[in-house]
Amino acid sequence: MAEIIPMLALSPTMEEATIVKWNKAVGDAVESGEVLCEVETDKAVMEYEAAEDGTLLKILIDEGGTCGIGDAIAIVGAAGEDIAALIAKAESQTEAAPPPPSAAPPATSTLSQQYCGVLTCGDDA
Repeated sequence: MAEIIPMLALSPTMEEATIVKWNKAVGDAVESGEVLCEVETDKAVMEYEAAEDGTLLKILIDEGGTCGIGDAIAIVGAAGEDIAALIAKAESQTEAAPPPPSAAPPATSTLSQQYCGVLTCGDDA
């Protein structure tokens, strides 16, 4: 039975990844433990090993593409298997995923703004 291959967290601080290189092509046999692709994380380029045996039926994130943790990157199953429903599921999960949080700019204030109200501003006493 075909399965979606999700992007796993390859480091404790990883939030997203970029597929650097696919080591397998669509139609290639895949064995558990084989390197499926190379992934650039926040720390390094790492090898992503297949967890399932089967045939690589679909690549969902092309080389150079970025994805988040849990996003579908590929589909592995039996050669010739109908994967239309899995493709639709993967696409709907990607569309439904909330956008990554954007870093809010740091609040800026002056020292006097931080202490006004705590100290009496302008008083020398």
